[in-house]
Amino acid sequence: MAKLNFLQRLRSFQSFKQKLVEVIEPSTSQPFPEVVELTYHHCVWKIEAEQEAFMIVRRTPFNNESRFVVIVDGEKFYKLWRSTPETSCAPRIQMPLDYRYAHAVEGFSAGLKNPVPLAEVNFSPSHGKKGVSFTNGTTRTLWLLAHRAKAFPILLGSESSSQELHRLAGTSSPPITVASLLPEDW
Repeated sequence: MAKLNFLQRLRSFQSFKQKLVEVIEPSTSQPFPEVVELTYHHCVWKIEAEQEAFMIVRRTPFNNESRFVVIVDGEKFYKLWRSTPETSCAPRIQMPLDYRYAHAVEGFSAGLKNPVPLAEVNFSPSHGKKGVSFTNGTTRTLWLLAHRAKAFPILLGSESSSQELHRLAGTSSPPITVASLLPEDW
């Protein structure tokens, strides 16, 4: 009986995983990061860029229903960040000169063995205009943009911010909560 229950759960997981991949990677001509690993506690994406990159989001013990993954178009996100008043987003040619850039190079160099966590982004009004800022992950985002990542996932802490950022810089894949991406009960 236990073996049957395990097989049912495995089939259910495989079915869920396929449906989730279809939501995360809709079939369009837009570039999408490829989901290369999906388990009950983490999701890993392979990012299409001048240099191979892998990024990860993990389920945490709390707030997964209020953490949103948005797949952004690299070029749209770059332009939006550059247009943010008082931004710290340098032109691409200057990005490798950032004093922390070497840390991002080291982080991404581990590849799939040790994927880099998603950047934690805020999208809120700045001087009457919506603006991009970071809680964590500024330098890894600079690295992705310097390497011309076509699209990559980021993490936001509010539904309204994730919807608005998706509208302005997202791909056709809708925002998804970490709780939906990595449900507790497979």
